[in-house]
Amino acid sequence: MFSPFNVTGCSLELLRTGERGIVAFCKSQDETIFKKLISKGVTPGSILTLEPKFP
Repeated sequence: MFSPFNVTGCSLELLRTGERGIVAFCKSQDETIFKKLISKGVTPGSILTLEPKFP
């Protein structure tokens, strides 16, 4: 029987459309971007689902 596998320590860039991931940490050298992520609820422990981009 096939069971899903886990990837730990990967970047958000590796997720494909429709895949989900759990935020382990937020790292940005730009304080403005970091604050925007926090204001949108992107904090450690959050579950994200990558949605398709608008063309």
